[in-house]
Amino acid sequence: MAGAVRVVVGLDGSPESLAALERAVREAARREAVLVAVSTWGAPAQRSRPGAERSARRRVDESFGRLLGGYPAGLVIRPAVVRGRLAPALVAAAGPGDLIVVGDGDGRLVRLLHASPAAYCRDRARCPVLAIRPDRRVHGPAPARVPAA
Repeated sequence: MAGAVRVVVGLDGSPESLAALERAVREAARREAVLVAVSTWGAPAQRSRPGAERSARRRVDESFGRLLGGYPAGLVIRPAVVRGRLAPALVAAAGPGDLIVVGDGDGRLVRLLHASPAAYCRDRARCPVLAIRPDRRVHGPAPARVPAA
């Protein structure tokens, strides 16, 4: 395993972050890279709620469990639980030569109210950023059935 290159993925429990995790696992295996799974809790200026850090760590475990049934064998995974917002934590965790994989939702309201984490990373990261949208056939609502004629 090379170890010099890392794939950094952000996990917040959303369908977008699960899609990003799926791609990040493939990229880390392909590149023989360490996978850094980042989850965040609380904003630095806010008072933290009890158990917030523990919940963020559990989110990492649950994301791997939901997507893959657990942590994949043969891949070095380094969970990183960080206080703060996800996008700045991803940028801080990744260096030149690494790859950030981040979920990119398509909700217009969310983009109006908050900057997209993918856009934040693309604007500020010192490495390539891969923004992943979830496959609606897998993560979205079931397709409507058309009655037989």
